[in-house]
Amino acid sequence: MKQSVILILLFIPTLLLARPSLTISLLVDKAQNSVDTSFQVKVYKGDRLLHDLTIPLFEKKTFDDVDTGSYRIEYMTIFKRLISQTLQITRDEEYYELLYLDSFDRVKDVRKSFVSSLQDGKSMKISFEAYGCYHWETQGIKITLMNGKYVATLYPEKLVRDKKKKGKTIIKSLTQQGVASIEELEHFILTNALPGGGSNETTSFKFEVNGIVWVFNLDEESRKPFYKLRETVFGQK
Repeated sequence: MKQSVILILLFIPTLLLARPSLTISLLVDKAQNSVDTSFQVKVYKGDRLLHDLTIPLFEKKTFDDVDTGSYRIEYMTIFKRLISQTLQITRDEEYYELLYLDSFDRVKDVRKSFVSSLQDGKSMKISFEAYGCYHWETQGIKITLMNGKYVATLYPEKLVRDKKKKGKTIIKSLTQQGVASIEELEHFILTNALPGGGSNETTSFKFEVNGIVWVFNLDEESRKPFYKLRETVFGQK
């Protein structure tokens, strides 16, 4: 009997000391990235900023002994949309928050794009690589913002297996409609990207923005919107 009382008394402080923990993980669902990239994450309790962090992609940060209450986690997606996730910590257990940096919402991100976020004097590239049983082709566009105006360069299409090139380099000043066409292509890619890398017959789109490369895989026929952009903006079929 005395031994049981001692065990209970030893166990009570352990219960009293138990506190919740919070783990934040930075992930992507559809995008692929081979460059070490970090993102800013802010953690609030109520309206009070608790932590202003820089966390590398695919890594996590754990906070032990957090208080119960209402928390808010803010972060910016790769498309420059601020996302705010809320959670209630109510009991002594482990809490996990997954932050998907490539979260894309067709409605909320309608005015968000890589091209619209370009800074003056900077460039970005959109390229695709389509490969299947009997073909392997690639082509790219470079967009530069200079003095508030967009200039786009279309590079020749490469037929990799035949070691040939089709077309020529074309440079165009983009009209407002031209910029909108590029945004439309971006949104098509981001909306239709396949999680997990796709299949053996895939069209792989690559965005090179601010020194970071993001790759999205789509089905084989998804290169057709690129061809449409190539024809409407550059006049090349």
